[in-house]
Amino acid sequence: MEIKDILGYLGAENEFESPDQFKEFFQSNFVRKQTALEDEGIRKAIIGSTFKNVGQNIRKGLKDKYELEVSNSELENKNLEDFVFDNIEKIKGSYESKLKELQTQITEPNEALKEFESKYTSLDKRYKETQNALKAVEGEYNSFKEKSASEFKNFKIDLFKKDTMSKIKFKQEISDIEKIGYDNLLNSKYALDFDSNGDVIITDKNGNRLQNDKVVGKFKTPQEIFEEEAIANKLLSISQHDAKPIQKNTIFVGNSDSGEGNPRKKVFFGTPS
Repeated sequence: MEIKDILGYLGAENEFESPDQFKEFFQSNFVRKQTALEDEGIRKAIIGSTFKNVGQNIRKGLKDKYELEVSNSELENKNLEDFVFDNIEKIKGSYESKLKELQTQITEPNEALKEFESKYTSLDKRYKETQNALKAVEGEYNSFKEKSASEFKNFKIDLFKKDTMSKIKFKQEISDIEKIGYDNLLNSKYALDFDSNGDVIITDKNGNRLQNDKVVGKFKTPQEIFEEEAIANKLLSISQHDAKPIQKNTIFVGNSDSGEGNPRKKVFFGTPS
C-alpha cells in the first residue's frame, strides 16, 4: 500500500510537507474511541438537540401562561436546572410585585379589600397552575435525563462491542448473511452491561454472569464468549496449524525389505510446508 492510498482513505486532499502538518490535520479531524466517550463536547452534541427542544417548550409555556418573555440567549451555556429555577424566581418576583402594587392602591378599605381578595384569588389560582406546570417540567426533565443516560450508555456499549468484534479473526470468505446471523445469535443469548467499576461485562438473558471453565472464581469476558460462538458456528479463519495433514510419498530404490530388489514405497504424514 502506498502513502497516497492511506492519505486518500483519511480524506487528505494533498500530501503533507512535514510530520507537524500531518499531526495538525489528524488531530483536527479524528479522535480515539476512549477519548470520545470522555469528551464532554461530544456528549453535549449527542444530547444537545433534546435539550434545545425542552428549553424551547419551556420558553413558550412561560410566555403563553405567565406573560414572561425569555430570550433564546438565556438557553445558551446554561444547564436545564439553572434555566428552570431562574425563571421560577422571575415568576415569583412578578407575583410579589403585583401584590405590592395592589397594597399601595388601597384607598377605600371596603372596595379595595374586595378588589384585593378577587385579585388574590386569581393570583392563588395562577400560583397553583404554576406549581402544576413546574411538576410537568420536572417530569419532562427527568424523562429527558433518563433517555439521555440510556442513549449514552448504549453508545458506549456499541463502541465496546465493535472494538471487541474487530479483534476476532473471522474467515475471509464470511458472508453478510453469516455476519447478520452471528450478530442476531449474540443478541438473542447475551446482554452487555457495566459493573460497579464501570467495566463492560456479559451475562445471559436472565442477568447471570457465565463462569470461566478454565479458571476457578472467574467469569468469562465478552471477547471469550464472542470467540466461542464464532468457533461453534465455524466462522473463524483456519490457521496452518489447524489444516488437515496431507500425504507425502517417497520412493526408495534398492535394498528392499522384501529382499526382491524392487522399489519400496514409504508413506509419511504431516502438514504442508
